[in-house]
Amino acid sequence: MAASELGKVPAGCRQRLISHYGDAVLDWLDAVPGLLSTAAGRWQLQLVDYYDAGHASAIALARTSECRDLLLKAWADPQRFRHEMTALRLWTGRPAVAVLSEADDLAVSALELVGGCAGGAAPSTRETWLVASAIQQIHGSGREAAPPCGLPRLKDFLEDVVLPRIRHRAGSLGQQGRRRLINSEMQLLAGLTERPGRRTVLHADLYRENVPFDETGQPVLIDPLPMVGDAAFDWAFWTVYYDLGRHTAERLATATRISGVATAEILPWCRLLSLDGLLYYLDTGDPRAPRMAKTLGSPVSESEARPVTTHLLRHGPTQYSTRYLLNGDPALPLGLTEEGVRMCAETRDAVHSSGVRTWLTSDFPRARQTANLLMGSSPRIPVTDSRLNELAYGSFEGSPFLDYAAWPAQTRSAPAPARRARVSMGGHKTDAPRRAWRTETARPARPRRSRPAHLSPALVPGTSLQ
Repeated sequence: MAASELGKVPAGCRQRLISHYGDAVLDWLDAVPGLLSTAAGRWQLQLVDYYDAGHASAIALARTSECRDLLLKAWADPQRFRHEMTALRLWTGRPAVAVLSEADDLAVSALELVGGCAGGAAPSTRETWLVASAIQQIHGSGREAAPPCGLPRLKDFLEDVVLPRIRHRAGSLGQQGRRRLINSEMQLLAGLTERPGRRTVLHADLYRENVPFDETGQPVLIDPLPMVGDAAFDWAFWTVYYDLGRHTAERLATATRISGVATAEILPWCRLLSLDGLLYYLDTGDPRAPRMAKTLGSPVSESEARPVTTHLLRHGPTQYSTRYLLNGDPALPLGLTEEGVRMCAETRDAVHSSGVRTWLTSDFPRARQTANLLMGSSPRIPVTDSRLNELAYGSFEGSPFLDYAAWPAQTRSAPAPARRARVSMGGHKTDAPRRAWRTETARPARPRRSRPAHLSPALVPGTSLQ
């Protein structure tokens, strides 16, 4: 397939790159049509048109011989190209854009077109939770593998770039009131340190436009500015910049729940990023300065570090539980009894369910029904997590609990005691087994349960569980 050559880079893209790199980028901008044409010819692609987006690259739509649309991206800085390719290769299989081809000599790559169109598909109604889960997944990749060589360090970025420009811009700020605020924030940031245990490969550029959604409603991370450092930096960047001035407190709370990083440990990074952003907006006359000033003071403040209430609730009674029969198969359509429905109505006011931000439930119908009844008219959607599921009882499914309890003795083994939890809901109490008997003899078949990669192994704090 012959690759056509596009014309000059769009004026908007040209202006953004000049603002970012200065006049040194002018020769590269003139060379962009040839670079894209060379890459397209090499990979047998047909160039379609420019996609006017980005601040450090030029992007074009292209099409394969099978009429598959994709993106060609050319970087002005070859080193930034290599860093981005390194991170995206590390995140292969995670919620990050797929690299289809790359040409190191041109600093050009072919990337999947997320959502089938420029900018991606419409975001999910569960956008905040899903994006946080995606961030947690890429952080997991960075921790599981040794950090790639050559990526910059967050420590150097802070010491060589961020803090010096904060001091420079703060020194030239003319407004006395804001200068006092900035001096106060600088004192609070003096003790900011990274935690080695949270070291991973960061995205470090989590603006909303860098998280498009695919056709299935899942977020895909694109355009990273990767570096190696404390995961709290990414959580703070997402909290502050993803949707500046809107839903900031909700993102901060979600970041804490998904990552397990305490709110008090994310907040100093939020202050750093907010202060850096405010000074930049003031220096450039950006109209977003008032929103950033508001973000710096509230809601990203110590007031958001308040304790979070977690409700741990057992499902309401079912036809099985009232007769002490075992149910470890979530596929069985076993709902609540009339008494269980009534108890949910009574409990709804006791837990102030209208104020609950996140609901977690197992896959079992009894648990999901309990959650839905407790939520009432809440617009939130319960999140199911199979790690909360009951044990799979194999051939004992539907049998009396006492038959299952007698099974270890019948095998003449010496089982370890089952761990039990005394749980209650509205006066309904029972002893629930929380771990299978351990024995060296045959046991009932139990399918393996997979743990979602985006959740911490510990229970997520600040949520309601069913």
